[in-house]
Amino acid sequence: MSPLPNSHVIPPGWAERHRPAAAATMQSPAVFRRISDGPAPYPVPEGWDGTEILWGTSEAPVLVRVQQLNRQAVTSAGEQPTSIHQYLVTAPVDGPPIRSGEQGDVIDVEGRRLRIVNESFGTYLWERDFTCIDNLTQQNPD
Repeated sequence: MSPLPNSHVIPPGWAERHRPAAAATMQSPAVFRRISDGPAPYPVPEGWDGTEILWGTSEAPVLVRVQQLNRQAVTSAGEQPTSIHQYLVTAPVDGPPIRSGEQGDVIDVEGRRLRIVNESFGTYLWERDFTCIDNLTQQNPD
C-alpha cells in the first residue's frame, strides 16, 4: 500500500526539530584538535603542543556526550602491553569538517585525548557520532 498522495512518511524538518533534545544530553566540555602535519617551529613558541584547535576552546568548549563502547583490546607491541578502549562521542551537527581514520583528529574531553577513527553518517541526523579510541598506554599522567 502506498502512502497518501502529497504526504511524507518523515515530514520536512523532522531531524532539525529533534536536535535540541539530543543537544541537551551533551554535558562534557571538549576541544577538537588537529595534529600538526609539519615539524615544530623554531624556536618553539610558548604553549605550542603540535596541535591546532578546530572546534571549541578552553574558554568556550563544545559540549559532547561520551559513552564507552564495550570494545577493548589488550595486546603487546614490542614487548610493551597496550590497552585500547573505544568510545562513542556525540557532538552537535553544526561543527566543522573533522578528519577520521589513522591520521584522524583528536578530542580532548574528560581529561583524556581520544583519537577519532570514524564518523557515522546518516540521512536524518540529530547529532554527529564519532567512534574514538583511547590508547591507555600513550596517555601522559599528570
